Amino acid sequence: MSNGMAALVTVDHVWAGYAREAILRDVSLQVSQGEFVGIIGPNGGGKTTLLRVILGLLAPRQGLARTLGEEPMRMREARKKIGYIPQVNALNWNFPVTVRDVVMMGRYGRIGLRNPGAADHAAVEAALERAGMSELANRRINELSGGQRQRTLVARALAQDLELLVMDEPTNGLDPAVVEQLEEIYVGINRDGATLLTVTHDLQMVPRFHRVVVINRTILAEGTPAEILDAQRLGQTFGRQLHRQGHRQQEAQV
Repeated sequence: MSNGMAALVTVDHVWAGYAREAILRDVSLQVSQGEFVGIIGPNGGGKTTLLRVILGLLAPRQGLARTLGEEPMRMREARKKIGYIPQVNALNWNFPVTVRDVVMMGRYGRIGLRNPGAADHAAVEAALERAGMSELANRRINELSGGQRQRTLVARALAQDLELLVMDEPTNGLDPAVVEQLEEIYVGINRDGATLLTVTHDLQMVPRFHRVVVINRTILAEGTPAEILDAQRLGQTFGRQLHRQGHRQQEAQV
């Protein structure tokens, strides 16, 4: 799908996987500048594998990928403009650094071997403020709650002056109130011009997206949130697992 804007991410007939197993099978996807795109589908369906291809962490077996105009596995300049927020539980938080230290890591692609300058410190403080983490900036990262850790990762991405923000289950395991606050931050980042690509199991997040892509090894459907959340289509396109989850969430809203 094209909205008339430049394509920041292009995946063209990609096959990819691990060992002998092909997880992604003939996947094609385009994400245009300014979009907020959500990727949903069952566990094991290749959502995270697709992100790894886009980020240059996994080479396609067949097909082509481009991220910010560069081949992902060979990205140099483009990598400085890409923010990545992994699942909170995927990281080891038991190391003695502060929130401010973690956020400063978002500047490393620009800093290189030099010491941070005034512009770097200013960018970090602005990112902390926007993510609501200024008051906890000197707190050690292993002392934070899950929601605070996720805000720290958001601040780290914001400090990069990013063009593309890629997120893998950014609200997984968090309290509903925290999820709502984070979603507002993500929408604000997109409104300010960044392009967002998000993998999620949280169907309550789907209405925030401009476009939804359903994947289970291959692309099963694309459409607006209203089209994809249609109850009949939930069951037809990505199986009982997400259909049950969506039904439970709809019941919880009643």
